[in-house]
Amino acid sequence: MTAMTIEDVAGFMRQFLLGETFDHFLLKEGEVTAAAAWQVEGSLNADFFTSDEQEALAGRTYALWSEIRPMVTQLMKGKKPPVSFAFVLQLSGDNTRRVLERYHLEQLQESSPSLVLTIRYRQKKLMAVTGISYSTFVMDRTLEQLWDDMAGRFLKQHGIPFEAM
Repeated sequence: MTAMTIEDVAGFMRQFLLGETFDHFLLKEGEVTAAAAWQVEGSLNADFFTSDEQEALAGRTYALWSEIRPMVTQLMKGKKPPVSFAFVLQLSGDNTRRVLERYHLEQLQESSPSLVLTIRYRQKKLMAVTGISYSTFVMDRTLEQLWDDMAGRFLKQHGIPFEAM
């Protein structure tokens, strides 16, 4: 797990809310606290979708950030910033598989790794925190180190300055 303090809050928020930088991540959950508090659950409701739409989802159980971002942007729009917010984004299953294959860690696939990036704003500080959860106990920490490095490179590639803690 690596915690990174985002140095340019306004620049990050433009990319997060108005750009496509994070659109391929899944949204597990989110929370915005302003004049009122809103919670967002990223789990898709299968009953909402037609059978054709469900097939197009290809087994995806969480909404993409791109699908939820417009609604979150409306919640956070205004002259005053929210008091706080937190969003847990997850690397998609396809991208997780690609990472495991690229680094020859296919044996970890059976432990269903969930690579997450939590974006948290509180007390005028913006943080990005990496994390991994597994469905079974895993002693090897190689994937955790890789995910920490990958998340930092992702932010750098998108011109998001940060300080790792």
